[in-house]
Amino acid sequence: MTALALCTFLISNVSAEDHLRTQVLSYASEHIGQTVGSGECAELADEALKAAKAKAYGSWADSPQSGDYVWGKKLATITPTNFSVEPNLFQPGDIIQIRNAKFVEKAGPMTTTYTASQHTAIIEQVKADGAEITLLEQNSNGKRFVTRKTIRLNTLKSGTIWVYRAQPR
Repeated sequence: MTALALCTFLISNVSAEDHLRTQVLSYASEHIGQTVGSGECAELADEALKAAKAKAYGSWADSPQSGDYVWGKKLATITPTNFSVEPNLFQPGDIIQIRNAKFVEKAGPMTTTYTASQHTAIIEQVKADGAEITLLEQNSNGKRFVTRKTIRLNTLKSGTIWVYRAQPR
């Protein structure tokens, strides 16, 4: 097999979803420290999907209720009682939608609590066990520009997290 044929073979084996994930993550990464749109959390995901030429917000009806934005193919629903996340199920560039979440993490004498009534973020990194993820987000903690946050999914005490993968137009 020639080098050109090998390159063509490798490129054609990269799925459309993988390509879109890479593009979504690239857009978000390039905007760290910047405000996307008016700084709302969902605008970062929506603009990243548009830049990737993926189906954007509005391509699917909100589910399960109004305000629970759908960003593509649903990969997982995570709740405090349903935290059986398959390793490698979600990847950098996937999008999470959070509803009424409360995370509580204890480290020695300190307890850290993070809450989000409704929030959208893009996964930047996933630890091997799938429990810890680093997010690129905006409109969190009063910061209306793209920042980075790490959360441990197994510290979710209430609420729901949906994980979505971008889909081609």
